[in-house]
Amino acid sequence: MKEQLSASACDLVFRNGRFYTVNPEQPWAEAVAIQEGRLVRVGANADVEECIGPHTEVVDLERRLVIPGIYDTHVHLITAVQYARSLCQLPDPPTLPSIDACLSTIKKSYEEGSGMEDGWFLGGVWSPFTFGMEGPRKEMLDEIVGDIPAFLMDMTLHGVWVNSAALRIAGIDKNTPDPQYGLIARDPDTGDPTGFLVEYSAMALVGRHIPKISLLRRMALAERGIAELNSYGIVGFSEAGSEEADLAALNRLARDGRLNARVLTRNLAVQAGSIEEDLRSAEEIASVAAKYNTGRLNTFGAKIYVDGSSQNDTVAFLDRSSPFDMPYLYEDLTISPEKLKQVVTDLDRNGLPIMMHCIGDKAAHVALDAVEAARKANGKNGLRHCITHAFFHSDDDIPRYSQLGVSLNIQTWASTDFDYGAIVTPLIGEERWKKAFPYKTLMNAGALVSAGSDWPCVTSSVNPFPGLAMASTRIDPFYPERGVFNEKEKLTMEELIPMLTINGAKEMGLDKISGSIEEGKFADLAVLDRNILECEPAGLFETRVLLTLLEGRPVYHAEDSPMLASAEGLKTPEMWR
Repeated sequence: MKEQLSASACDLVFRNGRFYTVNPEQPWAEAVAIQEGRLVRVGANADVEECIGPHTEVVDLERRLVIPGIYDTHVHLITAVQYARSLCQLPDPPTLPSIDACLSTIKKSYEEGSGMEDGWFLGGVWSPFTFGMEGPRKEMLDEIVGDIPAFLMDMTLHGVWVNSAALRIAGIDKNTPDPQYGLIARDPDTGDPTGFLVEYSAMALVGRHIPKISLLRRMALAERGIAELNSYGIVGFSEAGSEEADLAALNRLARDGRLNARVLTRNLAVQAGSIEEDLRSAEEIASVAAKYNTGRLNTFGAKIYVDGSSQNDTVAFLDRSSPFDMPYLYEDLTISPEKLKQVVTDLDRNGLPIMMHCIGDKAAHVALDAVEAARKANGKNGLRHCITHAFFHSDDDIPRYSQLGVSLNIQTWASTDFDYGAIVTPLIGEERWKKAFPYKTLMNAGALVSAGSDWPCVTSSVNPFPGLAMASTRIDPFYPERGVFNEKEKLTMEELIPMLTINGAKEMGLDKISGSIEEGKFADLAVLDRNILECEPAGLFETRVLLTLLEGRPVYHAEDSPMLASAEGLKTPEMWR
């Protein structure tokens, strides 16, 4: 790649920077030269002098830190922008808002009309902890929106709050049976549905009646979401659960030259709470993907939910010690181990890299078994499958990631969660809880670990920098008085930055062209306002990206960016925090 590039008359040169390259052969540089979107020089200031011509833009970085462009390997992009940005926006879940605060927000949104879309009142994302184990009530919404059907996502995307009108449209009453792997919460005295639906099969009873949004609307949502990602230095992401309509919108943006990120879509093979008869075949997924694959958009990926959600007790644990004191669901896998092996083997044979949602240690165990079965059946074909979340592991499964070539996609904010610990400790025991979120142990065992926000699940922002503070300290910033959780699992910034960059690119199959600052690779860069390797954890929460480059072109340009001029037609996106 290098020999095909000329170092003369470059388009753009950055000097006097501190480039943290994530390239072990050249960890630091102070200057780079960019030609036709690629890095042709990475080195000292003197090394780029010959690259400067009469039309080269030269930028003095004034010793600012530059890291490779960031990859977020787990995002629900269109859902995030639609439910957590565009419609009724409930208070930030990490602060555990009160019921009154939620209802006040809903009332204000309804009165302003900001939650209305196609005759429905829509929004999110609310915290299950706010309403307790029984969940919210339909009467709360009835009092505000009346006979307009309402559908409000919870922060896990595994539960929804609806009102009486929505239940009536769906034909749900006291005689409606719970769907397989789903729950219609009911009043203990009357048996009437309360308005809380848990897991996909129950949520879909109402969700299927909401009018589908148009292609242009999806494109607008996607474009707005990608602009938000760019504002945090993100140049690529993995869409963790795509519908065909999402693929069409992303494809159109790509063909129009407006897709300002590299995207790997994870097209749903098995949804959380769906029944095995709903499985989509590998051939069907590959056929649909082939229609939309283009340029920066890679549609050949698949998503499987192996278990459910932590807050709703739909997590598959090994050796549960006691039942859960709530109207719990299946407490186990959403797909049988035998069926999972078949599905993973078929997807693997069809060239589809798979993301498997696994919270509990049992889910991770059977997911690794499924990949092992696929490797035996199909051989090593270069596909990198991944497990996402993986809050719990048995000790025997930790080395299997490296052995099987399975990557791990974690949420850096999920490095401590004492509220969750209070729930699961009676189920799995104190000692197993103390081993939760074992990300350092997994890395030390050779696992490839990347970082995915899971936005808008739990986190209200796709901003990666606060998560670095949590993963490096193992302290919950909202409740610091609770102390450090599992201190030996702290990660250093030298471990965390590769998770955000080269490891994410590798998981998405892009490490040959991106993910590190190396000659011959694309100029995917993020210029920061501070040195995150040296600042205190509190400073990470205030870290700002000044400039994001994708293939040498600014896709985000802050007002105080060091760059002299932004690309033609580029506008500074609004900062949605």
